[in-house]
Amino acid sequence: MFIYNIMNYKYMNELKKFDNIDEFEKMNFVLLSNDVISNTIDNNLQKLLLAKRITISELSRKTGVSKQVISNSIVKNTKIDLDSAIKISRVLKTPIEDIFMLKKNSWVDVYIVNGKTVYLNMKTLTMVSSEEKNMYIKTHKVKYYNPIDDSLSYRKLNENYNELFIKVGKRIEQL
Repeated sequence: MFIYNIMNYKYMNELKKFDNIDEFEKMNFVLLSNDVISNTIDNNLQKLLLAKRITISELSRKTGVSKQVISNSIVKNTKIDLDSAIKISRVLKTPIEDIFMLKKNSWVDVYIVNGKTVYLNMKTLTMVSSEEKNMYIKTHKVKYYNPIDDSLSYRKLNENYNELFIKVGKRIEQL
């Protein structure tokens, strides 16, 4: 499973071992399965811009958020970062929840240490890098357990992780 951080401080330089899962949660981390990860979020941004007679260019100038990010949010419902959402909310004088349809974990980001995605070894409650995870799989001949469908299918999970890596990579590039 990936470690996600709901506080949006994305980059740190250390891996940590936890004594228990409560300690993990007290640091504002949450584990998410790939079924709740989404790069899209529904919004009312276009309706609000029309109602307030503000163009995308004007909103961009007033918020400092690029026109491309605003346009992608309107056209493709792409998720924007929390700072941009707050800026848009302030300029439009509209609560964030009236602009963006919030879901659980709407603004979570992948936890990264030294530029690498971090995982939580649920057996040892230790954060591990992707290299350590891959080495452990090779040396111990283990398979992933997928809590979503209770499967032990390595191939199926590997395909899911590859799709997820692509999505996460695109999200990181956007940041």
